[in-house]
Amino acid sequence: MSALPTTAAANANRREFAVPPPGFTDVPGQPITVLLLEDDPDVLEATAMILQEEGFRVLATADLETAQRLALEAQRCVVLLDLSIEGDLLRFVQTLHHSAAWDGQVLLFSAGDRLEERARELEADGAVAKPFEIDRLIAELRFRGSLRDEAHAS
Repeated sequence: MSALPTTAAANANRREFAVPPPGFTDVPGQPITVLLLEDDPDVLEATAMILQEEGFRVLATADLETAQRLALEAQRCVVLLDLSIEGDLLRFVQTLHHSAAWDGQVLLFSAGDRLEERARELEADGAVAKPFEIDRLIAELRFRGSLRDEAHAS
Protein backbone atom coordinates (compact mmCIF):
# COMPACT_ATOMS: atom_id res chain seq x y z
CA MET A 1 0.00 0.00 0.00
CA SER A 2 1.39 3.39 -0.93
CA ALA A 3 1.62 6.24 1.53
CA LEU A 4 -1.08 8.88 1.37
CA PRO A 5 0.08 12.31 0.25
CA THR A 6 -0.31 15.29 2.53
CA THR A 7 -3.31 17.51 1.93
CA ALA A 8 -1.18 19.99 -0.03
CA ALA A 9 0.28 17.17 -2.13
CA ALA A 10 -3.18 15.64 -2.60
CA ASN A 11 -4.53 18.98 -3.84
CA ALA A 12 -1.59 19.31 -6.20
CA ASN A 13 -2.19 15.77 -7.45
CA ARG A 14 -5.97 16.23 -7.90
CA ARG A 15 -6.95 15.14 -11.34
CA GLU A 16 -9.98 16.11 -13.34
CA PHE A 17 -10.14 14.19 -16.55
CA ALA A 18 -11.52 15.45 -19.83
CA VAL A 19 -15.25 15.96 -20.13
CA PRO A 20 -16.81 12.97 -21.91
CA PRO A 21 -18.70 13.15 -25.19
CA PRO A 22 -22.32 14.31 -25.10
CA GLY A 23 -25.11 11.77 -24.84
CA PHE A 24 -24.63 10.22 -21.41
CA THR A 25 -25.69 12.65 -18.73
CA ASP A 26 -27.24 12.84 -15.31
CA VAL A 27 -28.38 16.43 -15.91
CA PRO A 28 -29.17 17.60 -19.43
CA GLY A 29 -25.90 18.76 -20.93
CA GLN A 30 -23.73 17.46 -18.08
CA PRO A 31 -22.00 14.08 -17.72
CA ILE A 32 -22.36 11.95 -14.61
CA THR A 33 -19.59 12.96 -12.22
CA VAL A 34 -17.68 10.22 -10.42
CA LEU A 35 -15.46 11.14 -7.51
CA LEU A 36 -12.84 8.43 -7.14
CA LEU A 37 -11.32 8.30 -3.66
CA GLU A 38 -8.44 5.83 -3.89
CA ASP A 39 -5.07 5.57 -2.12
CA ASP A 40 -3.27 3.41 -4.71
CA PRO A 41 -2.04 5.75 -7.47
CA ASP A 42 -1.98 2.97 -10.08
CA VAL A 43 -5.56 1.90 -9.36
CA LEU A 44 -6.65 5.54 -9.22
CA GLU A 45 -5.10 6.37 -12.59
CA ALA A 46 -6.28 3.20 -14.38
CA THR A 47 -9.83 3.40 -13.02
CA ALA A 48 -10.11 7.10 -13.78
CA MET A 49 -8.97 6.56 -17.38
CA ILE A 50 -11.45 3.71 -17.88
CA LEU A 51 -14.32 5.78 -16.50
CA GLN A 52 -13.36 8.74 -18.65
CA GLU A 53 -13.34 6.54 -21.75
CA GLU A 54 -16.83 5.36 -20.79
CA GLY A 55 -18.16 8.92 -20.77
CA PHE A 56 -17.97 9.91 -17.11
CA ARG A 57 -16.56 13.15 -15.72
CA VAL A 58 -13.96 11.96 -13.21
CA LEU A 59 -12.53 13.72 -10.18
CA ALA A 60 -9.85 11.75 -8.34
CA THR A 61 -8.01 12.17 -5.07
CA ALA A 62 -6.41 10.20 -2.24
CA ASP A 63 -7.35 12.71 0.46
CA LEU A 64 -10.62 12.58 2.42
CA GLU A 65 -10.75 16.32 3.12
CA THR A 66 -10.20 17.13 -0.55
CA ALA A 67 -12.82 14.55 -1.53
CA GLN A 68 -15.43 16.11 0.74
CA ARG A 69 -14.80 19.55 -0.74
CA LEU A 70 -14.94 18.18 -4.31
CA ALA A 71 -18.15 16.24 -3.66
CA LEU A 72 -19.89 19.27 -2.18
CA GLU A 73 -18.68 21.46 -5.06
CA ALA A 74 -19.89 18.90 -7.63
CA GLN A 75 -23.25 18.66 -5.79
CA ARG A 76 -24.41 15.65 -7.84
CA CYS A 77 -21.93 12.81 -8.07
CA VAL A 78 -21.28 9.19 -7.28
CA VAL A 79 -18.40 8.71 -4.85
CA LEU A 80 -16.29 5.55 -5.16
CA LEU A 81 -14.71 5.24 -1.71
CA ASP A 82 -11.81 2.88 -1.03
CA LEU A 83 -11.84 1.58 2.56
CA SER A 84 -8.08 2.04 2.94
CA ILE A 85 -8.37 5.84 2.78
CA GLU A 86 -7.21 7.33 6.06
CA GLY A 87 -9.69 9.29 8.12
CA ASP A 88 -13.18 9.07 9.57
CA LEU A 89 -15.07 7.42 6.71
CA LEU A 90 -18.40 7.30 8.59
CA ARG A 91 -18.23 11.03 9.26
CA PHE A 92 -17.34 11.64 5.59
CA VAL A 93 -20.38 9.67 4.35
CA GLN A 94 -22.72 11.22 6.94
CA THR A 95 -21.53 14.73 6.10
CA LEU A 96 -22.35 14.19 2.43
CA HIS A 97 -25.71 12.54 3.07
CA HIS A 98 -26.80 15.25 5.51
CA SER A 99 -25.73 18.16 3.34
CA ALA A 100 -28.62 19.95 1.68
CA ALA A 101 -26.19 21.03 -1.05
CA TRP A 102 -25.23 17.45 -2.02
CA ASP A 103 -27.26 15.00 -4.07
CA GLY A 104 -25.33 11.84 -4.71
CA GLN A 105 -24.48 8.36 -3.64
CA VAL A 106 -21.48 6.77 -1.97
CA LEU A 107 -20.30 3.34 -3.06
CA LEU A 108 -17.57 1.48 -1.25
CA PHE A 109 -14.95 0.46 -3.79
CA SER A 110 -12.64 -1.94 -2.04
CA ALA A 111 -11.27 -5.46 -1.67
CA GLY A 112 -11.97 -7.82 1.18
CA ASP A 113 -14.78 -9.76 2.79
CA ARG A 114 -17.74 -8.19 4.48
CA LEU A 115 -17.87 -5.36 1.97
CA GLU A 116 -21.68 -5.16 2.02
CA GLU A 117 -21.63 -5.23 5.82
CA ARG A 118 -19.03 -2.46 5.90
CA ALA A 119 -21.19 -0.46 3.47
CA ARG A 120 -24.12 -0.68 5.90
CA GLU A 121 -21.88 0.23 8.87
CA LEU A 122 -20.59 3.30 7.03
CA GLU A 123 -24.08 4.23 5.76
CA ALA A 124 -22.88 3.94 2.15
CA ASP A 125 -25.42 3.37 -0.61
CA GLY A 126 -23.77 0.24 -1.96
CA ALA A 127 -20.49 -1.47 -2.75
CA VAL A 128 -18.37 -2.64 -5.67
CA ALA A 129 -15.74 -5.26 -4.85
CA LYS A 130 -12.17 -5.15 -6.11
CA PRO A 131 -10.93 -6.65 -8.27
CA PHE A 132 -13.87 -5.46 -10.32
CA GLU A 133 -15.29 -6.26 -13.70
CA ILE A 134 -15.42 -3.02 -15.66
CA ASP A 135 -18.85 -3.81 -17.10
CA ARG A 136 -20.28 -4.27 -13.60
CA LEU A 137 -18.73 -1.03 -12.36
CA ILE A 138 -20.05 0.92 -15.37
CA ALA A 139 -23.53 -0.63 -14.96
CA GLU A 140 -23.57 0.23 -11.25
CA LEU A 141 -22.54 3.84 -11.92
CA ARG A 142 -25.17 4.23 -14.65
CA PHE A 143 -27.80 2.69 -12.37
CA ARG A 144 -26.86 5.09 -9.56
CA GLY A 145 -27.07 7.99 -12.01
CA SER A 146 -30.54 6.88 -13.10
CA LEU A 147 -31.71 6.75 -9.47
CA ARG A 148 -30.74 10.39 -9.06
CA ASP A 149 -32.52 11.28 -12.32
CA GLU A 150 -35.72 9.60 -11.09
CA ALA A 151 -35.51 11.45 -7.79
CA HIS A 152 -35.21 14.78 -9.62
CA ALA A 153 -38.10 13.95 -11.96
CA SER A 154 -40.51 13.44 -9.03
